[in-house]
Amino acid sequence: MVIYDPKFGRPPLARLKAQATRLGAEAVFVPGAAHFEGGEVPRTLVQQLDVITVEPERTYARRALPTIRGLPPARASEA
Repeated sequence: MVIYDPKFGRPPLARLKAQATRLGAEAVFVPGAAHFEGGEVPRTLVQQLDVITVEPERTYARRALPTIRGLPPARASEA
């Protein structure tokens, strides 16, 4: 569980992404999109891992995003 604590001084999204990377997470569960700035799940987060919201129940999957220009498509063995 990652809990935002303002005393660390890092933006919440940066902290979440860093913790997910450190832990090798494939997905994060969040209460809802309203927990993110602007009430939307950040695209940069979904590019890194799957985001699952509890209310409404929804999955933002990395594989559902269009291919990023300049990057070769991943092969099944790399996913």
